[in-house]
Amino acid sequence: MTPILNHYFARINWLGAAAVNIDTLRALHLKHNCTIPFENLDVLLPREIQLDDQSLEEKLVTARRGGYCFEQNGVFERVLRELGFNVRSLLGRVVLSNPPALPPRTHRLLLVELEGEKMDC
Repeated sequence: MTPILNHYFARINWLGAAAVNIDTLRALHLKHNCTIPFENLDVLLPREIQLDDQSLEEKLVTARRGGYCFEQNGVFERVLRELGFNVRSLLGRVVLSNPPALPPRTHRLLLVELEGEKMDC
């Protein structure tokens, strides 16, 4: 097991198997969301946000902070790739009410293809 997986599994208190299957994906996704909080303090303050692997691991895993969608999904994508999942990072739009124009893509989500299914995370 790689260092990031060891650190991440300790962070989310993961005791399950690291198998590449739908049950593991669902359980990891739930555990991640229940353990690592959504946090946008750095966005609001404003502080510089680093999205490289090392910075994300330091903030969300080592420092035990939360993050916003780009940070959360950056860490989760890395973990899924390390485990062997087929995962893609996508950008989405946040649409509130009835905007006069299509808003920019400011949300990051993941698409995992596994066992003939596609799951968004």
